[in-house]
Amino acid sequence: MTNKTDEIKEWRAKNFETFRKNNFGDSELDKIRSAAFEKFSKTPFPTRKTEDWRFTNINPLLKERFALPNEKPDVSIGEKVNKLFFDEIDSDKVVFVNGIFNEELSDISQSGKGVFIGGLRKALSEKGDIVKKHLNNPKRNSNAFTLMNNSFFNDGFVLIVPDNVIVEKPIQVIFYTGAENENVSAFPNNLFAIGKNAQARVIVSFTGEGETYFMNANNDFHISEDAIFDIYKIQDEKRNSYHIDNSEIVQERGSVFTHISFDFGSLLTRNDLRADLIGENIETHLYGLYLTDDNRHVDNHTYVDHSAPNCESNELYKGILNDKSTGVFSGKILVKKDAQKTNAYQSNKNILLSDDARVNTKPQLEIYADDVKCSHGATVGSLDEEAFFYIRSRGIPANEAQSMLIKAFAEDVVEKVKIKETHKKINNLIFKNLNR
Repeated sequence: MTNKTDEIKEWRAKNFETFRKNNFGDSELDKIRSAAFEKFSKTPFPTRKTEDWRFTNINPLLKERFALPNEKPDVSIGEKVNKLFFDEIDSDKVVFVNGIFNEELSDISQSGKGVFIGGLRKALSEKGDIVKKHLNNPKRNSNAFTLMNNSFFNDGFVLIVPDNVIVEKPIQVIFYTGAENENVSAFPNNLFAIGKNAQARVIVSFTGEGETYFMNANNDFHISEDAIFDIYKIQDEKRNSYHIDNSEIVQERGSVFTHISFDFGSLLTRNDLRADLIGENIETHLYGLYLTDDNRHVDNHTYVDHSAPNCESNELYKGILNDKSTGVFSGKILVKKDAQKTNAYQSNKNILLSDDARVNTKPQLEIYADDVKCSHGATVGSLDEEAFFYIRSRGIPANEAQSMLIKAFAEDVVEKVKIKETHKKINNLIFKNLNR
């Protein structure tokens, strides 16, 4: 009789052998994936006894069995995908179905001046040296999920911007996952390499349909000197899906990086972000808004490593939790001895719309420099009753009064998105999910 551990090991070995036959070809990628799988096969999945996962139960995910990504995804979903784009803005459009780049559904026009926008496979043939350099990132968080991605990835989104190039139009990327008759998985390995004094903006949306599916994404961001890069992530996955996202960020001197995440869907969501500030005068901005209801769970983990002086980091994560849903925020700021004149701020604020909802929050500071300005804090509470009754006294129905207060609460994050044309649609997504 086999136990759970034996079942998982058997599943890993069987699927990797199938994947090897169908996808290997590039010798360097073979080495990366084989080395990752060797570690993956020996690495246990985190449990509630694992410190960084003690508030997140992944057993429901481990009970599922997912098929490998479909090599030739169904293109009949084009009409559905087109409705997901922000039509209000002029942008390039990039589509992935089950983690695989779909050129038919994409519309890319900004590939001049050495800019690359598209899928990992094509990037390997056109920008192979850059891609392979970052794929084997030694700083990457090596837990079972990141190793799983490095073992099974066969595509991903790649943005490469050369020095002194400004990508004028935003880039919209949609990851559409699911199948009608089976539980599928997707393992995109995404790379964002922004050159010196370059600029770009990306909107990434995750959604899907059909049976239960599993999205496991790795993201590597390398932001060179004096570059400016913004990424806005909208996670609106099917509500019985699973979403694991790991981001490694390296910033060089004078760069500005902004990451804003909106989590609306998925049964279980885990976001890990690690930012390494390795030069002076860097700005790092991490913001998030998460909505949960039913029995859904969202877990945000951030880690910001200040190793050089005169840098600034800002973190603001806000949660709205209803029913029996749960949330986690764990953020750590490390200020090393040489990182004098650091300004670092971290805040997590939560509203509970139900007596049964709960959130575990753990903001942390670890400071070894003596000339810094740092603060952190967390709040958990309900909607402002005085404000609610004041609005109700003006003849406004209870549900509308609640919506107005929630909009005001969420606005601190929504307003950080610099593409103003997206604000209305983001607010619509907030209220669509609240009204569920």
